[in-house]
Amino acid sequence: MTDAIPLVTLGLGADSQYVVMVGEQDQEARDVASLMALAPGLMRPAAALEAARFINHMAQGPAFDLITDPAAYAAAYRARVDAEDPNENWSQNKVRLRDYGMPDFDQIKIPVIAGSVLTYFAADSHMGVPYKVLVDLARPGVKVDADSYDPLDLTPLSGAADVGGPGGSGIQDEDSED
Repeated sequence: MTDAIPLVTLGLGADSQYVVMVGEQDQEARDVASLMALAPGLMRPAAALEAARFINHMAQGPAFDLITDPAAYAAAYRARVDAEDPNENWSQNKVRLRDYGMPDFDQIKIPVIAGSVLTYFAADSHMGVPYKVLVDLARPGVKVDADSYDPLDLTPLSGAADVGGPGGSGIQDEDSED
């Protein structure tokens, strides 16, 4: 296995599937197995960031942003929550992280490969909530799709209005005012 990682370009296939083009010949990789066959150097632990970037693209395209700097992600998430009005009621037409909750930022790490398993974290591009993805790079036929993205547990924030928002019951406490 060569350690060199060839030139890889993110792309969109003729059938609108997210792909990566590998090498000077632009060989198309549509799944993890073909990517590892074309660029086996991506299985090295030092290549975890690149492997995660390419696999995240093939699986989700622009729908999920790879988290490459957990501290910056945490700061941006907290700043967005702090900018939201905690007294504002839930609205179907407005995405507020406060309505979802706060993740345990200590869980979020940079991409890593341990053995043959790639672990990375990605944030939903629209909402910003984090997900964890585990991919066995050596497993034949491994598929990475929407079901591979496991949402992190979120701790509800105090002051978040419960008026039927994400995870909300739509039932206000007896002590709440109408």
